[in-house]
Amino acid sequence: METRNIIFVVGLLLAGGLLFFVITSAVDDSVYMMTVDKAVSEQAEHAGQEIKVQGNVVPGSIIVKGDDKVSFELTKNGETVDVFYTGPRPDTFKDCADVIVTGKLSSERSFDAVDMIAKCPSKYDDLPGGCDSRPVDEGTAANAGSESNPKKY
Repeated sequence: METRNIIFVVGLLLAGGLLFFVITSAVDDSVYMMTVDKAVSEQAEHAGQEIKVQGNVVPGSIIVKGDDKVSFELTKNGETVDVFYTGPRPDTFKDCADVIVTGKLSSERSFDAVDMIAKCPSKYDDLPGGCDSRPVDEGTAANAGSESNPKKY
């Protein structure tokens, strides 16, 4: 009879531990997803939090430095943020691409990204004016190195 009680208590502890792990994992991994305009307007509410921001890459704003650093402007509904990303770039990343970046708003209109996803080019049905489907060439941008438009990288 004692062995049954011990097994029951151990099983109960394991089930309780598993339930605790599932609940805390679900709460800790939640990341807000919003468009650029919403992120800018709600910046104070999400200060210090990791968020996902969706928008389109502003044509001519991409500046590539080396193999893993890129800065660009992301826009949606009339608002724009400067994005600074270090990591592998998706093959579909280019001017006008619909992009989702994960990271933190470091200051007003500045976003430090730790992850980036770009939609498939076949999804670009209604591109804004000035957009095309050409890939980004390394080290090229209309404003690269411009003193009037300094970039972090």
